[in-house]
Amino acid sequence: MLWMFALSTELHRERVCTSRPRVRSLFERALENAVTQQSVVLWRIYLAYEFDINHNADAARRVYFRAIHACPWYIFLPSNQPSTLFL
Repeated sequence: MLWMFALSTELHRERVCTSRPRVRSLFERALENAVTQQSVVLWRIYLAYEFDINHNADAARRVYFRAIHACPWYIFLPSNQPSTLFL
């Protein structure tokens, strides 16, 4: 839960002054923990950040495949991402 609070704070601040590498670093540090690495919510937020906010389809694709590897029991279906993400 602490990671989610830190991420939401940084994402809110990003509109003003936070750098994207800082937000990405925060996601990566959150995913270093074995428990949070299996958090589907965290992976979906990271995926949405890379695709919707950062507009980086390549990074979103990498996050997507890492999420599938970390949470194989969950089917990551895109909600509003175009199919070009998976090409």
